[in-house]
Amino acid sequence: MHDSQPSLIFVDAHVHLHHCFALQTVLDSALRNFQDNVSNMTTDLQHQLGVLVINEIGQQNSFAQLRADVSHQQAITLDDWTLQVTPEQESLVAQHSTGQQILLIVGRQIVTSEKIEVLSLFSSTTIPEQQPLAKTLLNVRTAGGLAVLPWGFGKWFGKRGKLVNQVIQDRNPTEILIGDNGNRPGFWINPVYLNKAKKKGIKVLPGTDPLPLATEVHRPGSFGFYTQGIIEANRPAACLKQILIDPNASIHPYGSLETPFRFINNQIKFRLQKKKSKAVE
Repeated sequence: MHDSQPSLIFVDAHVHLHHCFALQTVLDSALRNFQDNVSNMTTDLQHQLGVLVINEIGQQNSFAQLRADVSHQQAITLDDWTLQVTPEQESLVAQHSTGQQILLIVGRQIVTSEKIEVLSLFSSTTIPEQQPLAKTLLNVRTAGGLAVLPWGFGKWFGKRGKLVNQVIQDRNPTEILIGDNGNRPGFWINPVYLNKAKKKGIKVLPGTDPLPLATEVHRPGSFGFYTQGIIEANRPAACLKQILIDPNASIHPYGSLETPFRFINNQIKFRLQKKKSKAVE
């Protein structure tokens, strides 16, 4: 991070550290994916930064635990990676032996009483689950988070779709963002509410949203967005949040959607795994 010079910033806004993922593999994969996308671009910016937003699920507190471990030991080394804390509670820095950095930022995934997913980015505060959508969005804002409504397979239809549409129509573009999802198959037309959000000036933040399958560990960083701005070393999460709520800041998607084969294969594996988990319980 370079306090005085703008960086080209690549962000995967929807990452999970599932139990079947090794953090070192997540970082290795993300670095490779970020570098692949940088190599496809023409830019005059000398500095690049990759960002993974770690969205905790349910009772999971992997980011807080990781940050506590790093803080206690001052730094943690994972082969080629060194993890260090920042002055913020919401961020960690992972530095590769080559000097490349990946910024880890905390987030949380919440399910409302209407079964709509909401992401609370840039806040470590636990938000109550199963609250009405309007109340959840208020809770996120009160906690200092940035609320994102992520697209999900089958989750924006019928009554839930109408609620999402209402939020898009009613909210100020700086109060809510919409999330696109790397699990969306390429043959799936652009969801109508993504287009409505864009027309209203609401930013769309893509992210991989990896499934809890061992093969998904290589996906973080492969689907997201890029922007540019100055990220200060002592408050990187605050700087990125400021960029995202700035109506004049431009963000651009990168990466590819799922192939039909991989989409169907993953959905089958995911559902079989859920059945097995319920059987064990």
